Amino acid sequence: MRIGASVIAALVLTCAAPVAAQDPDLLRQAGVDARDQVLANMTLFQCGGEPCAAATAEEMASPPLSDDEAGRVAGIALMSALAEHCGLDWSGQSFMPMMREWRMQPGGSNRKYALIGGVHGFVQAEALDAFRANGECDEQTRAAVQATLDDSRD
Repeated sequence: MRIGASVIAALVLTCAAPVAAQDPDLLRQAGVDARDQVLANMTLFQCGGEPCAAATAEEMASPPLSDDEAGRVAGIALMSALAEHCGLDWSGQSFMPMMREWRMQPGGSNRKYALIGGVHGFVQAEALDAFRANGECDEQTRAAVQATLDDSRD
């Protein structure tokens, strides 16, 4: 399962500029693509310790994660990929805070959390491959990523 390679490539190029400068339309498209793939493969994910049920036609037509929400998750996943590429604590500084935030919102469910985690994972994996293909993380990028992660906690 791969999301749009051109979307990820564009996002990776965007990250070569200032770290926080992410194109919201590209992020949204990456998130939507990943969300749709995760929904199509929900049985591969865990919902409260059990395999998730397959997505229904209704759920595919009206996903529990909106396009804008999927884009937000994709943006965090892109930052996680960049942090991982630079040897930083992507899980503790990006992924886990995102999941805590989602779990604090009303109306959540184990299924929605599995979907969010899946979207994050797919976008992160695709972006990480692209970052690695572009070479090592330099110190300037590493410092900028760390500063962005630090700022996101405020």
